[in-house]
Amino acid sequence: MVLARLEGGPLANTGSSPGMSGSPVYVDGRLLGAVAYSLGQFPKEPIAGITPIQEMIESAGPQTRRAPWTARCASICR
Repeated sequence: MVLARLEGGPLANTGSSPGMSGSPVYVDGRLLGAVAYSLGQFPKEPIAGITPIQEMIESAGPQTRRAPWTARCASICR
């Protein structure tokens, strides 16, 4: 898990919330992973746990036919 303070859009006022799970997280234009957890004792803190994209790809297991985005994500994130 990657721990991060999220920014952008309304996050400064709303913080992270359970409904954000699965939202993609980019750092410098590169896909890092997806929001998995809302963290922090204050509801308006935009702190979240992020599942790294490589773990997501590996947990999908071998597939006979990969979606086009899977190959792009794997090459972008290296």
